[in-house]
Amino acid sequence: MADPAREQRIRQLQALLRRIDELDRPLRTVPHPMPADAWSGQAADRHSADHQGRLQAARQEISTARHTVQQELTRLQNERD
Repeated sequence: MADPAREQRIRQLQALLRRIDELDRPLRTVPHPMPADAWSGQAADRHSADHQGRLQAARQEISTARHTVQQELTRLQNERD
């Protein structure tokens, strides 16, 4: 017999994965916040590196969250079977 609490948790994790994907989608195509010709030299390089670093950190956090949720979802689904 199906465990109602487990089934509820599976539905919650599936919804969480969908939400993670919704949040991740725009980050895949984030444009640079400044036009390329707005800055020049080292200031532009530092700004670009900072922007890219923050973007990469956000992508990594989302990837880690997705992986963790997917592992838990898989575990619960395997217990169900």
